[in-house]
This record gives sequence, C-alpha cells and structure tokens, in this order.
Amino acid sequence: MVRKVVVTVDVVDEYTGMIKFNVGGTGLVYGLKLQVGKLVKALREAEGEEGLRRLTVRLQNGSDGVPEGEKRLVGRNSERDVRTTDEVQRVLEPLKRLTGLREVALYGAITDTYKERLKNNMMATYLDR
Repeated sequence: MVRKVVVTVDVVDEYTGMIKFNVGGTGLVYGLKLQVGKLVKALREAEGEEGLRRLTVRLQNGSDGVPEGEKRLVGRNSERDVRTTDEVQRVLEPLKRLTGLREVALYGAITDTYKERLKNNMMATYLDR
C-alpha cells in the first residue's frame, strides 16, 4: 500500500524542454499536466480503506533558475519563454481528483491562493463530494 508520496514536478525552461524532450511552449506544460494525471490515476487505483494519506508536492519553475541574461538568449521572444507562476501551477490541476487525504504539503512555484484551494480540495472527505 502507498500511504505517503513525495512528488517533485519541474517545469523546465524552453531551452531544456526542446533539447531534452523535443517539446516547448504550451506543449510542455500540457504534457506535464498529462503526466500528473497519470500519477493521480495510479494513486486512485491504489486507494482503498487504507490508501494514500499524505502527499507532498514541490513544483519547480525551471525558468526560475535561469539567469536573466540567459533568458534572453534562449529564444527570440523572451516574454514567451519565461512562464508565470499561474501558467506553471496549472500542471497540478489533476491533483484535485485526489480527495480524503489527511496531510497535504505544497511547496515551490505555487501562489498562496491556489495552494489553499488545492489543499482544501484534496483534504475534503469522500462525503463532501
């Protein structure tokens, strides 16, 4: 049984996305969202009376670690290449399907408002559905 899970989701910068994964722009965020969805599906299938109880998620925005000068070199349109926190945190949307958790910790590139809403949703009991 899986009761505690720690997940790190790193939304890499445009350059790394193209070099390592051959995908960029909105496709990278969309692809990560699909991967988080697959993880949620697997965790839900493993649920039962004593299923998942604790979840820790760290969301990393890959463009945060890129120095400002290099961000301009990554692409011609640097505004397009640097994702906002609002864009990045969308990859966590599938986590809303996990409910009934006792403990949820969210860290990283997540706004406080989104963090509270997602946490409250995941900690809702099955009766609240």
